[in-house]
Amino acid sequence: SIHKGQGFCTSEQVTWDATGRLINDGTWMYKPPLAPDMPTDFRVHLLDNSAFPGGFASSKATGEPPLLGSVSIFLAIQQAIRSARSDAGEEGFFTLSTPATCAKIQQSCGTKIEDMTVEAAKRGE
Repeated sequence: SIHKGQGFCTSEQVTWDATGRLINDGTWMYKPPLAPDMPTDFRVHLLDNSAFPGGFASSKATGEPPLLGSVSIFLAIQQAIRSARSDAGEEGFFTLSTPATCAKIQQSCGTKIEDMTVEAAKRGE
């Protein structure tokens, strides 16, 4: 479920045309996370000695907690953008909506095309 949330937070951009028809209704255009997008070593531990004997392995729930845990991915992206903005001399509030696609992240960072030169890198900008 955390990987489902990863897609929701980062890549699952849905697009409609002017008539309201969903344009990207298949995986040719709609990109959910796939096996190569997931860590090879991903460990999840359930709470030991839980006081809820009715749940699977004494768990309280099995779907929502991992999905909601994926919000940490979005928050980490926001923090990385905040750091990039600081490096670029951009301070203050910024808005980032889900999904945090590569284009939205790049736009939010405040990076300018002139920052993408060898000379800028040598100056430490």
